[in-house]
Amino acid sequence: MSAMSSSVSLTALLVPAYKQMLKHLSAWLEKTGDDPNEMLARRLAPDMFPLDTQVRFACFQAQEAVFRLQGKQVPQVILDIAQEGRNNAESPGTVEEAKARIQEALAFLEALDEDALDSCALQKVTLELPDGLIFDMTGFQYVRDWAQPQFYFHLMTAYSILRKMLESIWEKQTMCLTCLPMLGHQLDPVRTNKVAIQFAEAVRFLLAFCFSPA
Repeated sequence: MSAMSSSVSLTALLVPAYKQMLKHLSAWLEKTGDDPNEMLARRLAPDMFPLDTQVRFACFQAQEAVFRLQGKQVPQVILDIAQEGRNNAESPGTVEEAKARIQEALAFLEALDEDALDSCALQKVTLELPDGLIFDMTGFQYVRDWAQPQFYFHLMTAYSILRKMLESIWEKQTMCLTCLPMLGHQLDPVRTNKVAIQFAEAVRFLLAFCFSPA
């Protein structure tokens, strides 16, 4: 593993982004039209999970990553959030319940020390999927190849459901302009390498290209 990956601050790379994005996710749920609870059942496609599940999966991903990077077992209470999301696929809960999950995730992240994940870049992370496939990674590889992509997938799926169904409400709140400036500016340039900053710029560009208003 290169010195570059071992020197990156995983705390600076993950935690501020998770917190800011979850705050925006909560704000997006305020803009769910006349029947907000019905909106939680909406899907991008029939074979995809609904909005309610996407919210819970994002909350789960933001907390799961911390335990895995610290070499700790993910607590059952955190695993239950993911299972709750699966269960809610057929019978979504309420917007208030979804927002409560977001607030719980934010409180967890706020309580972390400023350097909580800084020694975790070389931590061994073993990820076993339900189909039996096993990935052995370092902490840096886990963040780069799993934690960030998974979180942003569910975040952007939630955004896309809302953007598709409530386009008129979102005309003045383009996600790429309001949610992502911190990716390029809140990363500590002393503690975060060029790869992380380039990744952040790439994410900002792609989201601006894909989700800006027509």
